[in-house]
Amino acid sequence: MMLSVFLAACFSLASPQTDSIAIVANGEIEKSLKEEIGKHEQVIAIDGGLNYCHEMGIKPTLIFGDFDSINEKFLPLYRDVNQVVLDRAKDLSDLEAALAILSVSKPCLTLYAGLGQRIDHTLVNLYILRRYRDSLVIKTEHETLFAIGPNQGKRTIKAQKGAQLSLLSLVEPVEGIRMEGAQHLPKQLNPENPIFSTTCTDDEISLQVSEGIAIVILHDHPIHPMPTNLEALKLHYDFGLEHSIIEHVHLFNNLRKAETPIVIENDEYQVMIAKNNNEIKLETIPGQVISLIPLFGPAEGIETRGLKWKLSSTTLSHLDEHFVSLSNVAKSKNVTISVQKGYLVCIVNKKLIDTEMLLTQDRTKTKDLIQ
Repeated sequence: MMLSVFLAACFSLASPQTDSIAIVANGEIEKSLKEEIGKHEQVIAIDGGLNYCHEMGIKPTLIFGDFDSINEKFLPLYRDVNQVVLDRAKDLSDLEAALAILSVSKPCLTLYAGLGQRIDHTLVNLYILRRYRDSLVIKTEHETLFAIGPNQGKRTIKAQKGAQLSLLSLVEPVEGIRMEGAQHLPKQLNPENPIFSTTCTDDEISLQVSEGIAIVILHDHPIHPMPTNLEALKLHYDFGLEHSIIEHVHLFNNLRKAETPIVIENDEYQVMIAKNNNEIKLETIPGQVISLIPLFGPAEGIETRGLKWKLSSTTLSHLDEHFVSLSNVAKSKNVTISVQKGYLVCIVNKKLIDTEMLLTQDRTKTKDLIQ
């Protein structure tokens, strides 16, 4: 489908007559959400989200993405469904590309399978939630996430008395926090102490902030305290939905405060934080996928060697919530990464080797989708 046709399809989906749109991505999903997803008037499958839709017996309205994670056996079954295929090499994720258009008319968008599976996509989707806070909610079986900023006034949502509620400051300080329906509220949060958790005292909460953007997370199960001994987590931490996103952020917060660099490693990932001009040296395989994501504010003065898309003072040395290095690839057996200011989460995917991307040119730009 040509981009112009896609735009028309998206604006049709996001018309005022459409009350709700479910977006199914390629993170982790619980089959118990099938009935809830099916209640939406429209369902958009983002790339591998089609696999989930198929398994749950849900026929999407639109299939969208670069199709690199769709089970090839499923596509022929959906020839009568509008399909939008993007180039694989682009400066935004498939989800971002869809939201850039869908959010124009501010429909009610609920993202499923937006967390888990790949921790780099999970972190990027938190930034996406901030950006599209007027219309987007992320849901899992046990958590509901939304973001609120200073120009949104008071936001009221349903809760459950006794449930846990967390506020998260990912980028800038959040001030003037006012909430009804929860106890022990802070007046402000900042990236140095980015997390606050409390308990709902009512079946409804109202929240507003005067400065900054807060991510709000409603949990229907207890949050487990993170061990302060990071050495104990080095070889077995699971970045999936086994842990709350709050537990992930606790981990990254502890990693950045560690005096010596610590690598968290399991069967799928190596995760570490670059900071303070400390050079990270990685032994890699050509084509190995590596994501670089700033956290707790921008990362500046970035220098990399051995990556296909180099970051440096002569190309691009600054990353923030609007532009991250997602799914970069190693082009040699050795990669080095350093940052002068800020914190840069380095995520090495141990199982994802994408040699095809080494030969691919960057063709699809964000501006091409929104102009």
